[in-house]
Amino acid sequence: MSCNNVDPVIRNWVYRTTWPLHHRTAYDSCGYGTHGGTHNEEFNRSFHTLCGNAVNYIYLYTPADYFISWVGDVGVTVCKPGMHGLGRAFDLTQIRFTNGEFIDMNRDWRGTTCGGRGGNFKRRQYIGVWAALRRYAGTVLTGWYNAEHANHIHFDNGVAVGPIRTTAETDTKLVQATCNYMNGESLTIDGAWGPLTENAYQRLRTKLKMGCRNPKTSTADALLFLHLIAQAGLKGLAAGAYTGPC
Repeated sequence: MSCNNVDPVIRNWVYRTTWPLHHRTAYDSCGYGTHGGTHNEEFNRSFHTLCGNAVNYIYLYTPADYFISWVGDVGVTVCKPGMHGLGRAFDLTQIRFTNGEFIDMNRDWRGTTCGGRGGNFKRRQYIGVWAALRRYAGTVLTGWYNAEHANHIHFDNGVAVGPIRTTAETDTKLVQATCNYMNGESLTIDGAWGPLTENAYQRLRTKLKMGCRNPKTSTADALLFLHLIAQAGLKGLAAGAYTGPC
């Protein structure tokens, strides 16, 4: 299990014992993850609480008939350098709901349709998960980050939650993807915060009615910005469905 986890705890659930962890074992013909039964993972104790709070936040802002059945993963603690070795990183693969709906971290960011699912609705849900996780963890790596994360979302708390960082590829790609798929832009999702991204970000900020707030300098404003993205995205809605105080 761990090499460096200073406060380990074994859990087969997050937030509630009725929200078990299921390990992804394969993919179906559409590329959606298939998962086995309930299994144990080792966590750092406080990070397990963080994971539960993040999953509960996602649950609270999905559509009203979405009730969590289980949470999919491909690992938490691994004996290697970095946050996984500390038990403070989670590789999320799917959130499955009791009505048969799910958000899949291998397929849904790609936007192609298979089996009647896909397109912007699922992309927005994926972005909603991304924004929600960024409210709890300073590092969130997705399919748009690199090929290594194309089939899961990695999040860890090695970096504190803070303002939106224009110098961080992860935050920049979150803003670029949100602008494209939730606000009608056509940016290249390359992680470089240039003038096109800045202009699109300002249009997004206006759509969210965040003009009197600065997510790039204030953690509180960043949390509100991410909340407005997550709240709309998890329901498959465009930016502006929920707005700020400005």
